[in-house]
Amino acid sequence: MNEITLECIQNYLAQTEFELKPSQNSLCLPVINRIIDKIRRGAKFGPIHVVGDLIINGHHRYICYSFLNLSIEMTTWRLSNANTPKAWKEVKVEIEDWDAHDDILRHEKEYFP
Repeated sequence: MNEITLECIQNYLAQTEFELKPSQNSLCLPVINRIIDKIRRGAKFGPIHVVGDLIINGHHRYICYSFLNLSIEMTTWRLSNANTPKAWKEVKVEIEDWDAHDDILRHEKEYFP
């Protein structure tokens, strides 16, 4: 697996014009790398949830599909009070893994039984 570096994804977020806006402040680099790896191996992910041009759920999937120049399915969702539009270049990319090892294994088995 060719891992995406922190610098690479930060540059991508800063320099790319996106159709949709984020509603969260950060992304997880290890999650990005796992999703990209799964997509490259043929996994199909569910639709992201959007309200207008704001992502409510699916930020990592959206960035991964966009990075790979693939389209992603979207479904209309509902807006909560916690969602505040941000600019992608302001989204922090964290290198600390958000998923526990057991969750990583479970997700892998879910997409590649």
